[in-house]
Amino acid sequence: MANLFQSHIDLEDNEHREIDNPLAHIEDLNQLDEDARQFARRVNPEAPDFRLWEKAARVARDPLGSSCESVPNLTKQEENVLKKERSKGFWSQPKTLRVTIVTLCLGTNTTFPFLTRTSILINSIYLKYNVSSIDF
Repeated sequence: MANLFQSHIDLEDNEHREIDNPLAHIEDLNQLDEDARQFARRVNPEAPDFRLWEKAARVARDPLGSSCESVPNLTKQEENVLKKERSKGFWSQPKTLRVTIVTLCLGTNTTFPFLTRTSILINSIYLKYNVSSIDF
């Protein structure tokens, strides 16, 4: 599992600024399963659910291509959920989750410019009055 978190993301050579899926580069599925078992032991040392975390790691490795062939021991219900997730995505999520996500996105879009202007204003005050810190 140590090599999993040692990936380096070079944002200069990443024109779309996408963050890479670290599990996608693990070719050895036995190693992926072992990493999932180690994680399961860390999360719940008393009763680790190895099967659950092995399946989760395989699905996370290739979320859009996960199937019965790539993820062994999928139940029919799990397979149907994966198919539904691929076909409908965001719109198949519960309404409260969609509303929360949209609200957060809108909030960020309206708050960020204000914070940027405030930051510029505070920096200009620092420079104009040669202030190193402000005591409130």
